[in-house]
Amino acid sequence: MATTCRSCGRPLGVLDRVASGPSICRSCAKEEAKTQPTEQVPALVSGNPPDRTSARHDYEQLLGRLAEGDASALESLTALRGLADLSGRRSKKLATETFLGYAQHALADDQLSEEEEQLLFRIASELGLNPTDVLKEHRQLFNRLLVATANAGRLEPLTDPQLVRKPGEEVYMEFPAATLKETVVREYRGGYSGRAGLLSSTRTPRR
Repeated sequence: MATTCRSCGRPLGVLDRVASGPSICRSCAKEEAKTQPTEQVPALVSGNPPDRTSARHDYEQLLGRLAEGDASALESLTALRGLADLSGRRSKKLATETFLGYAQHALADDQLSEEEEQLLFRIASELGLNPTDVLKEHRQLFNRLLVATANAGRLEPLTDPQLVRKPGEEVYMEFPAATLKETVVREYRGGYSGRAGLLSSTRTPRR
């Protein structure tokens, strides 16, 4: 997996990989279309393929090793994944759990090294996951990845931010602004006098 943008040569960070893909930075992605590279499929090491039950057991054990950061498990992952022949729902569930498990393992020291980041996104690629979709569903993990990247001194400033900067300021990330919708809730309440009154209050809906 590339560590620098294939167009401008700038080092790729976690934001680039999530927003633009594994080989191009966010700025260059606006200028050209990108084609995802095809990962090389490793061959199964053993001579005789196992039966489906054994393959599923071996596959799940392999995912457990990956979740703990064992990169050598990738060597036979694709082949075993095919032999296990899991349903789409079950396969995605295990793949997501493995991705999240390794992410938690990599973030144990609150820093994300370049090697850990590369392995994280390679795991997603090998398991057929879209890391953007996974991180959108797990926003807290995405925020931790950003902080860990910054802690490791690897967060690069944006080259063409939309925010207005003051002299000497750098922009490292931008997100669309969002506002909460306020609604007026009207309700009747009875008092001790036996008369009902009309009360008006403004509340923020629970999310």
